[in-house]
Amino acid sequence: MTKYFIKYIKNTQLSKQIRIIFTLTLFLVFSIAIAGIIYTLSIQNRFDNAVKYHIMPVKNLNEIQQIFDVNILDTINEMMYGNISVKDAKEVLSLSKKMLIDNWTEYKKHQEEENKYYNVKDKMNYFQEEEKELMQIISHLTDLLSALEHDDKILINKIVSEKIRPQLISTSYYLKDLFDNDIDFINKILSYEQEYFKNIMLVTIPVLIILITLFVLIIRVILLRIKHNNEELEESKQRVIESNLLLEDKVLERTKELNKIT
Repeated sequence: MTKYFIKYIKNTQLSKQIRIIFTLTLFLVFSIAIAGIIYTLSIQNRFDNAVKYHIMPVKNLNEIQQIFDVNILDTINEMMYGNISVKDAKEVLSLSKKMLIDNWTEYKKHQEEENKYYNVKDKMNYFQEEEKELMQIISHLTDLLSALEHDDKILINKIVSEKIRPQLISTSYYLKDLFDNDIDFINKILSYEQEYFKNIMLVTIPVLIILITLFVLIIRVILLRIKHNNEELEESKQRVIESNLLLEDKVLERTKELNKIT
């Protein structure tokens, strides 16, 4: 097929050859541009998915852990030691409860979308256990806020020592497992993404090489054709010059003969 195409190029008029060069140049430029756009959009889409399904959930888990360690435990300790007032403690704990609910709701939403997108089931056990533990903490915080409202010191101490502290420790273990599981999953997805981009490059680079090689080959054939046409033109001009010189010689000889006769 390539031989027939090259033969067609050689037998084509120069004006058509120039149009072929122009068309092939446009085709090559558009091909590279479209390949670049597709590759860029693919990277952007996968980057957005990585942030949405991996980075944001881990961020939510980290914020939940910070709420456990700083907002709840530190506030309770400061209140028990008398370093902050009960009113301030109630405000912080009430805000912490809301932040826990908001972060867990957002994390849960990301997990459901991720499970649907990747069809993942193995993280659900960690997820369900952590949700139970977290709901227990929220329930204990509600009881503690109620005890603070009534200034029931005995109930406050009981809730803190028997419920909230043990529950926070237990929940932190589940949270760590969930965090580690998310990190492992991110590593798996990262490996998959690297393989995906490797396959794209394995397909894209040979196609571009073939296109460029074909483009260079056709340009070379057309340039050789132009060179051949120029050589033929020069040969024709030379033959015309030689013919004119020969004609002039014959005219001179004929003139001399006529002069002798006369």
